[in-house]
Amino acid sequence: MQLRSVLPGLLLCGVIALAATFVSEHYGGPQLLYALLIGLAFHFLSRDEKIAIGLDFCSKTVLRAGVALLGGERQQPLSPHKIVSSISW
Repeated sequence: MQLRSVLPGLLLCGVIALAATFVSEHYGGPQLLYALLIGLAFHFLSRDEKIAIGLDFCSKTVLRAGVALLGGERQQPLSPHKIVSSISW
């Protein structure tokens, strides 16, 4: 998949994310809710084939990568005491 083919949809997702962040920071409220509402307002753009390719890429690849990064961020590192106590002699 070439960057040129996914760029329009990727840019649309980026603009929606930035707009949701701006609204959330300035008016309060959950950023995800604003992103969903703004995304619903721009749903008609998904009919365009150029944008649809990038939207599919964002909804699969980028979303999975974000979820994986969030999961890795929330894991607690193991302390040396836990590592030693988990070894059975």
